[in-house]
Amino acid sequence: MMSGERTTESDGLEKRLASAAREPAPGLSQAEMTALWGRVRAEATAPPGWLERLRELPTGVRVTMALGFALVVVAIALLATGTRESLAGPGMMRLTLGLSGLALLAAASFAVSLRGMHQRPLRGAGWGVIAMAVAVPVSLALLPQAPHADGRSGLGCLLFGVATGALVSVPAFLMQRASVPVLARACAALAAGGAFGYALLELHCPSRDVTHLLVGHAAVGVVLVVLSAIVVSVRRR
Repeated sequence: MMSGERTTESDGLEKRLASAAREPAPGLSQAEMTALWGRVRAEATAPPGWLERLRELPTGVRVTMALGFALVVVAIALLATGTRESLAGPGMMRLTLGLSGLALLAAASFAVSLRGMHQRPLRGAGWGVIAMAVAVPVSLALLPQAPHADGRSGLGCLLFGVATGALVSVPAFLMQRASVPVLARACAALAAGGAFGYALLELHCPSRDVTHLLVGHAAVGVVLVVLSAIVVSVRRR
């Protein structure tokens, strides 16, 4: 909206609020009415803050910002913790293809989470994207791999991935156009975070033990989505 249009709309709103403040209301004195409409006027005509400006951005821009933040978080984490030495091995091509597909699913999950409130809900399609973002890491962990176990704790990797995935999901929650996230939107944000958490662990952890990969890596998205569903359900009640 242009500044001139915003000013005209604000002026019109000021006049309507001033007129409403002069109308009597049952059980309220004129002084109480004036104070009440003064608070309403202050809230209705206040300039949007930085969070409101973020939420007003087009969906594509918000999705791109969420993806950019996720990539920066993963890059910083890898710089701090290092990558596994076996990245240059024979499974590099499969890893690259798998993570590329997972990045596309993460982008789709962010798109589901940040979809405009004025648009029709995706329903089955949205839940399908969430399910795929959670299921693909499990499928990748079950693929035959060269056995390599270094004694790392699956729980340690799981906690690292969950923490990273939760951090990655923060911008998506901030940019959602709803005060209380809809269940599908919240699960989609954390499914995307789980995909990036899994990618981080695959690039960092050298263990190729199937049990470790399932419990410590692939379970990140599952844990985050389940926690999201629980938190949203509790907030609704």
